[in-house]
Amino acid sequence: MTELKKRVITGSILIPVVILPLLLGGYYFLALIAIFMFGGIVEFLKIRSELHFSKLLPLAVFVFLPFLIMITTSRVQLIYPVLYAIFLPWIIYPFYYSRGVGIGIYFSLFFEIILLSFAGYSIFKARQYGFWVSVYFFVTIWYFDSACYFTGRKWGKRRLAPLVSPKKTWEGFIGGLISLVPYVFLVKALHLPGLNDLLFLFVSAYVISIVGQQGDLAESAIKREAGVKDSSNLFPGHGGILDRTDSLVAAAPFYFAILNWLWR
Repeated sequence: MTELKKRVITGSILIPVVILPLLLGGYYFLALIAIFMFGGIVEFLKIRSELHFSKLLPLAVFVFLPFLIMITTSRVQLIYPVLYAIFLPWIIYPFYYSRGVGIGIYFSLFFEIILLSFAGYSIFKARQYGFWVSVYFFVTIWYFDSACYFTGRKWGKRRLAPLVSPKKTWEGFIGGLISLVPYVFLVKALHLPGLNDLLFLFVSAYVISIVGQQGDLAESAIKREAGVKDSSNLFPGHGGILDRTDSLVAAAPFYFAILNWLWR
């Protein structure tokens, strides 16, 4: 089976897995976010250091679960989970240092936990603006990724980031940006609830697509440094959870900011 067929089959399974909890909302959607976030943390641990995986996993659970509870509770102001995430490492680190865990991997773990947590917070809170507003975020990421992939395969010659992701090309990236124009007008023509402002559609589409691409490259750089091709083999043709959510993680806070501060 070709790589493209694997991607199509796996994608056709993953899309309903995401859309159904998103449609149901509430704790169903929160459970999906929690599974993907914690799975991403586990993959990150295994990429960074197999040696310290068993030592750091309990710490990840200890930090991640209270953080998740705080950021998804409307009665808790965002400043408290931020302070929790900043100061807890300094309290616990001496215990881990005495057991041979280096400061670099320790704090890189906390950075990944915070990054994934804020992304999960943004995705979960964006759902309050409506089902279709949330769907638009996911579909835009998937659409842009696919447009870049197929345009790059057809016309790609100049590598976008050869040391990080040799298969990505400038032609694919620019083709993806151009393809957003008909995509936005199509969304506008559908008259979906919450998606009638053409300026909002254009700004959000381009912001989350460009930032999402950078998130993809950032995760590729981490894998390149660790000497691995994929974060895991969980999804045939797509790699692991981090491989599928790197763009979402980077773009989600920006999309929520646009929703929360600029257009809503």
